[in-house]
Parts: sequence; C-alpha cells; structure tokens
Amino acid sequence: MPDFPKNRLSCKACNNAYRKDWVKANPERAALDKVAKSAWRSANIDKARKKTSDWVKSNRDLNCAKAMRYIAKKANATPCWLTDIHKKQIQWFYSAAKMMTDTTGERHEVDHIHPLQGDGFNGLHVPWNLQIINKFANASKGNRLVDSNLQSI
Repeated sequence: MPDFPKNRLSCKACNNAYRKDWVKANPERAALDKVAKSAWRSANIDKARKKTSDWVKSNRDLNCAKAMRYIAKKANATPCWLTDIHKKQIQWFYSAAKMMTDTTGERHEVDHIHPLQGDGFNGLHVPWNLQIINKFANASKGNRLVDSNLQSI
C-alpha cells in the first residue's frame, strides 16, 4: 500500500521522484527556493521552531525511525578495531563542538568528512573522518564529499 502523506495526491516515493526530477530540471529555481526558505526560517525563528516541534509531536514514529536509522548507520560505520584512545578522540570532537557552540553562540556540529552514506561510498565513524563545522556549513554540505573549502577545526 503506498504511503500517502497528508494533503498529497501521490505517494512519498512518487513525490520524491518528481521533486528530484524537478530540481535537476530547474536548478536555479530550486536554489532560489532554498534561499527563500532559509531566509524565512532566519526571520521567523520562533515560528519555524514551533512548526518543527509540532511536526515532531505529530510524527513521533517517523522522527524516531529517522533517528534510529542514523544511529544504526553510525554504529555500522564504527569499526570494531577502534581503540579506547580513538573512542576518546571521537568524544572529544562532540565535546569541543558543544564548547564552541556555548562560547560563540553559533551552533557547531561534528561532521563526517566522508559521509556515512555517500554516493558510491560509505565513510567510517573514526576520528580522522571528523571535523567541527558550523551548522549552516554542515547543512549545506549534506551527504556529499566537499572540497576542503569548509572551515574545519
């Protein structure tokens, strides 16, 4: 049975395929849409947070499934041969990102240089594949391998 989202006439798979094709056919318009959405979010932070919070509350199952998929990917991408020192180094990245967020007031996140789920390859959850970047840069990067133009620490 196809999964029809609320207020949609097509299933998620069809809608996603249509959107992907549309973005390929209209890259300039897609970029403008993305900028407009980002600008709206920045100008309406409280409304955006409320909207996200409401979605999470009404879609707890989907949100939980998304979180668990990410946790499973990270677990599967963590090699069994990591030493305790490697694990401490990984923890350091997350602690440092939190400290940078608290210090600067700008959200910083731990990013996988080679994404855990990439296009034709999968990165590992190891210290030498991690970097700390701001949230905007991380969201912009997505699941892509990007040149070293991003600021990393």
